[in-house]
Amino acid sequence: MERAGAAVSLAVDDVKKEGLLPNHSLTIQYENTKCNDVYGLGRTSDLLAQTKYHVIIGPQCSGVCSHVCRLAAYYNIPCFSGVCQDTEMLNKNTFKTLTRFLGTFDKVGLAVTGLMDTFGWTRFSVISQFHVDKIWMLTRDAIDEIATNKNMTVATVHTYGAEGEMSLLEIVKNVAAESRSGFIL
Repeated sequence: MERAGAAVSLAVDDVKKEGLLPNHSLTIQYENTKCNDVYGLGRTSDLLAQTKYHVIIGPQCSGVCSHVCRLAAYYNIPCFSGVCQDTEMLNKNTFKTLTRFLGTFDKVGLAVTGLMDTFGWTRFSVISQFHVDKIWMLTRDAIDEIATNKNMTVATVHTYGAEGEMSLLEIVKNVAAESRSGFIL
């Protein structure tokens, strides 16, 4: 539950407080997959061999989510994720028990370009943070593609923290010089 743990705890507290599941108990088991595909798959396999689970919430990293949700589909366990966005997970034959709350990369691109349309902006820059999970770079690329298709100009694209990239201060100065607005992912 890399990033979802607090929200899950609050939701369970609300369910208990409101008495929504009388005569039932809720038990939460938190696991950190370390955003590592191999470790996450192995840990999930171990847990599923030891315990009967009724639902899996997470994992958040797309690579781990892909493997865990395949296992969840095999065991027919509902799997919910708020962040994993990889478009491969649109395949409901493979990911038949997965429900995602965030949407896919193209949805983020449509939201960003919709905001641009609302304010009449046609030129902007994008800053994404380098991360082991390529989700933010893929989201950045989707924004770029949708903006280009809508005749908008992506003036600059930067990946903060990537090897050879400028410092964050230099990136922000560059964005300010090249475009009226910027989006940080």
